[in-house]
Amino acid sequence: MTRGARLLVIVAGASILLFAALGRADLFNPDEPREAELAREMWAQGDLLVPRLNGQPFLEKPPLFYWLVSGTFRLAGGPGEVAARLVPAIAALLGVLFTYLFGRRLVGEKAAALGALVLLTSMQFFWVGRRSMIDMPLTLAVLVSCAAFHRAWDAAGRSRLGWLLLASCASGCAVMLKGVVGAAVPALALLGFFALRRDGAGVWRCGLIPGMLAALLPVVVWTAALDARLGPRAAREFAWVNNVLRFTGGAGRGHENPAYYYLPTLFLEFAPWSLALPFALVAAWRSFNKERDASLPFLLAWFLLPLAVLSIASTKRGLYLLPIYPAAALLVGWWLAGARPSRSGRLAGAILLAGTVVVSAALLAAFVLVRPGDLMPPVVLAAVLVPLGVAAYRALRAGRLDRQGLLTAAMTAVLMLGAVFVVVPAVVNRVASAREAGAFLRRLAAAGDRIALYQIKEGTLGGYLYYAGMMIPNLETPDELQRHLDGPAGGPSGSRPLAFMQEETYGRVASILGARTQVVRRFMPDLFPLPQISRKSFVLVAAVDDPGSAAVPREDLRDGRSASGGRDGTIDATDLRRSGAPDRSRHSGGGEESPASE
Repeated sequence: MTRGARLLVIVAGASILLFAALGRADLFNPDEPREAELAREMWAQGDLLVPRLNGQPFLEKPPLFYWLVSGTFRLAGGPGEVAARLVPAIAALLGVLFTYLFGRRLVGEKAAALGALVLLTSMQFFWVGRRSMIDMPLTLAVLVSCAAFHRAWDAAGRSRLGWLLLASCASGCAVMLKGVVGAAVPALALLGFFALRRDGAGVWRCGLIPGMLAALLPVVVWTAALDARLGPRAAREFAWVNNVLRFTGGAGRGHENPAYYYLPTLFLEFAPWSLALPFALVAAWRSFNKERDASLPFLLAWFLLPLAVLSIASTKRGLYLLPIYPAAALLVGWWLAGARPSRSGRLAGAILLAGTVVVSAALLAAFVLVRPGDLMPPVVLAAVLVPLGVAAYRALRAGRLDRQGLLTAAMTAVLMLGAVFVVVPAVVNRVASAREAGAFLRRLAAAGDRIALYQIKEGTLGGYLYYAGMMIPNLETPDELQRHLDGPAGGPSGSRPLAFMQEETYGRVASILGARTQVVRRFMPDLFPLPQISRKSFVLVAAVDDPGSAAVPREDLRDGRSASGGRDGTIDATDLRRSGAPDRSRHSGGGEESPASE
């Protein structure tokens, strides 16, 4: 291929994979609804300084991501799935493109193009690139920072100053996205690179220290403004608790995992290319030791040193590895482009092909499970995958790992498109979406009812607030709940005090409430086709003064079905008629309502 053809294939492939059916699935946990709700509240309230969740300051991260997403809400005329996910999708596209452009200098045209496709079709990169989460813009900022510092080291004169300015700006954006970790990954990559090359002067030549100090200025200014607005306690919450204690384990925010956590995580989330990554790492290390190649030590340091430091940290999540994925992808691309038809190369190619075939079979089975009466999608998918798989096998037999890598990327891309068009929306919108419950709560509030949440956890809260399009009190104690339910009912609009909570929580608190209460509606996951799995259902609760009163409908909780045999938990539609029927237009469940789910 010519350079222009390679660039066209990369941009076109990334655009299709990252933007196709971007709004087909509702926002779902973990994290995505919460991040979108933070941006929605910023857009609705116009407060650009303090990120807020349900009106309360949320200071885990600086506000840059919420600025960007609230900007897309403004351009789109309001919140929506596509608007919420547009910033990460654009960041992923630019990340793939920049990986190719930077990789050309390090590993050559062919290897860089393969590396860009490896990055695009790695599971976690593709997945996060289509979700409203901070980690993809962070990955882009870290990628640009690493590349620009490396170019500043290799440049001279005004060119060096320009690269240093770009590196500082990118590092500043990374810090404003997720705190000091945004500066830590580029710093570790550069320091490891200079250590491998035994080039202590490189730290000064690339301007790493002044560049990083300049990168910290925006977050220092924001923290000072936060202190002036909310006081020193808020500034300490961000600077100390969320940037220091979360690393050392003193913040008590969860995600605490053992030191080896990232090894199996990387194997699963960098799939299918994690099957080839060990061979690429060994080959790169041998090549560096033998030929003293100037390009490979930077990629090795960028991947290995942050991985080691992140493994030491108390708080660990697979998402935290995303900023080192471009380095891993370029190493795999370099290996695929230059691997000789040796025994180890053929073994690696065979493992990669076998893994792709297994994943293909699993996705075909998923098609049948989520849409058992529709055989057309799996048949079409198989008709595309089988020729690609045969061609990949022939490339393996011929010792052409570069061609096999390209065909493996094509197979993975087809699988990903099938998943985002059919499997993910079918599962998310029927099992993991808060849309129906949130919209229903909004209709009740619009009709005059007084709505409160009860002990809804932070990780679940964002989805209900986002789809309700409003802030809702989240009560914490049984006394608060009882005072809310004991509030007066009636009035011109016939308003009622209602509380929304997880059914398991209601089971614990019902016996200690002074007022008698009843469930007036249940939101139950539709766990097709596995009904034996334990369900997490949510309920809407009201107080009842007279057990025989017909004002509040009753529900049989034994099987979660209404008197009319429905699955949504509504016992008497007449009582809720003024709130309107739930909107089912966004879901494909054979007419059944999509439930709320944690």
